Amino acid sequence: MEITDLLCRALQHKSLDILNVINLVSITKALLQTLREDGFDHLLMNVKLILHTVRY
Repeated sequence: MEITDLLCRALQHKSLDILNVINLVSITKALLQTLREDGFDHLLMNVKLILHTVRY
């Protein structure tokens, strides 16, 4: 997930922009909640589609 990579970079940066990090944490929490509620079917469908596209 791209958002977790951005969150990791923001947390490691010395001049941490606290509002940006709070926003990224909020987005990450919302994405995780969506995965909990909807299951991983949509995510797996996207992964399969990408793999199928790359393979052919």
